[in-house]
Amino acid sequence: MAPIPNVDSVKERYEAAGQGQVFKFWADLNPEHQSTFLGQLNALDVERVNRIWKKAVDVEKELASASAGEEEISPLPADAFDTILGAPDREKEWREVGIKAIGDGRVGVLLMAGGQGTRLGSSDPKGCYDIGLPSHKSLFQYQAERIARLQTVAEEETGKSKGSVTIPWYVMTSGPTRKPTVAFFEKNNYFGLNKQNVIFFEQGTLPCLTMDGKILLQSKGEIAVAPDGNGGLYAALRSPLSPNNTTHNVLGDLEQRGITFVHAYCVDNCLVRVADP
Repeated sequence: MAPIPNVDSVKERYEAAGQGQVFKFWADLNPEHQSTFLGQLNALDVERVNRIWKKAVDVEKELASASAGEEEISPLPADAFDTILGAPDREKEWREVGIKAIGDGRVGVLLMAGGQGTRLGSSDPKGCYDIGLPSHKSLFQYQAERIARLQTVAEEETGKSKGSVTIPWYVMTSGPTRKPTVAFFEKNNYFGLNKQNVIFFEQGTLPCLTMDGKILLQSKGEIAVAPDGNGGLYAALRSPLSPNNTTHNVLGDLEQRGITFVHAYCVDNCLVRVADP
């Protein structure tokens, strides 16, 4: 059991970081709310929050400076990229390599699905949204069926037995979307995929800040937080899959399964060719 943090030491740390305003309503809270709030404050790396805010502000200032427009933008070196445009033979070769990798179980798919569909007029996770296709399939279903079909194609083209090829699907959710996302998959029987190969994990959160970098409160005894964006993916890959599974993370699962190639994409990419070989 973690030790109970000392309010004076936590307050001292926040004041040293210039974030002492979070204690403004401390005296209005009852002991239970104080304990909960103190736990949230103690768990937050407030110094890291300040560093992130400062870096964001510094970059914005740099981009707005007169010299920013003078920076030369050069094309990538020729050995840093390749293309199949206008090269049908190369396209065929790459497809064969990709199909073999899928057939060998070395390809995984990583979906960034932490956002809610608020801009679409829905409070559900974006992946649950019906984008108006004649089939009225959700984005999750549309993408899941592509994965299922590609598994079948790889089996047929590599001579593997039916049901032997797996493309694990790593679904990154956020605090607000994890439960409804999992519930949606369960309700739809994982859209025909094996549930053991659909791995949910959660991106982190960061406090909401004012334009001056001050931490905002959701209520008198709670910090306002929001998902930390697609950039939070890298930390999430190393974090426990869930509070009930603290010894396992996505990187470990990838290694255990022998995955060497990962296709990552965002959930609202309705034209995505998932794990396109």
